[in-house]
Amino acid sequence: VRNEDRKMLTLKDHNVPPESKLHLIIVLWAVPDELENAVFDFYWGLPRGRDKDYLDVSVLVYSGRTNLGVIYYRDPYLSLCPGVVHSGPADMYYYKREGRHQVTVNLKTVPHHVDKLVFTLSAWRSSSISEYPYYRLNFYDVNYPDKQLCSDKVDVRLKVNKSIIMCCLSKKNGRWEVIDMKKGSDGFTRNYYPLKREIETLIRDGLL
Repeated sequence: VRNEDRKMLTLKDHNVPPESKLHLIIVLWAVPDELENAVFDFYWGLPRGRDKDYLDVSVLVYSGRTNLGVIYYRDPYLSLCPGVVHSGPADMYYYKREGRHQVTVNLKTVPHHVDKLVFTLSAWRSSSISEYPYYRLNFYDVNYPDKQLCSDKVDVRLKVNKSIIMCCLSKKNGRWEVIDMKKGSDGFTRNYYPLKREIETLIRDGLL
């Protein structure tokens, strides 16, 4: 970053004290105001030698630091957050050895006080997410499914974790943006407590 005189600015110029801990926040996409209905489309590969296994997609809904509930395949709606709909049980494409979950978000219907929709992936049967060969996210306008607004692929590196915090649809100053996370965590659909605890830490640290 440079100032008006084209001089390169340092952290000191921004009043950042020495030995401060810095966090890198990656914005995958800044959502334009005119977008109304968006789809988060998740795919994953089946573990080798297994014909039935899932990566469960969940949406943890927040207002500030307060968790308002969880949307997932068994509870695809949340009364406190109309406008967010989960597709329910996974669609399986066995000929491709691939599974799929979708979450549709009507940005005009989401209540004003809701400012974070945190998307997580959790192993269903496998002991960790490393057993799934790949997982990826596509994000698009519901009216234009062939036009990707952004996409995100993840290499499986978090071998010991049962879940991964994939991304967050976050509202700051009235504007929505998709923030990349890829943070490993314990917890899954039968025990969300470790995931909630990890997300609370990310919020407290200003990363969400």
